[in-house]
Amino acid sequence: MTPVSINPAADGAELAWAGGNDWLRKHSPDWSMRLYKSTFPNPRPDVAISRIDYVSTMTEAAPFLVGLTLE
Repeated sequence: MTPVSINPAADGAELAWAGGNDWLRKHSPDWSMRLYKSTFPNPRPDVAISRIDYVSTMTEAAPFLVGLTLE
């Protein structure tokens, strides 16, 4: 497989972790798995957050939630 040369991170996201696993190192040694940190301001800080929705922008990224901190 040819490594993807695009950066799949969303605007404002920063690389938090990069690594691999045995399967990836064996089959695609030039690739890595990456997790990005994203921060979003609450547009309505006077209203409690009751849910988080993911909306696809049809990019190569596959978003999923690893952790969440609310302030």
